[in-house]
Amino acid sequence: MASAETCSARTAASSVSNHDRHKPASVREQATLTGRKEASLSRTLKRFAQLGIVAFQDGPHRARAPALIATRVHLEIDLTGHHSAVALDGSAAPWSTNR
Repeated sequence: MASAETCSARTAASSVSNHDRHKPASVREQATLTGRKEASLSRTLKRFAQLGIVAFQDGPHRARAPALIATRVHLEIDLTGHHSAVALDGSAAPWSTNR
């Protein structure tokens, strides 16, 4: 059985993949394309923006369009400690988190 976090990561990856094909004009449009709730997708995209994976571009009528900036994402997950890292290709620098 997959954890909620794993399922969220899969749907987030699907959202990013879908974004690359369709270029949605807003988070609402991307939510419709992916079948995710807009609030949930917005939280995921904001986290991706913090990590340097996506950025938001201003659109018409105060809409914010997500734009993919990283070309690859490498995850290193420490299952025994508190040090995990995310490295991005096509972005300025690798990011790491200590959770």
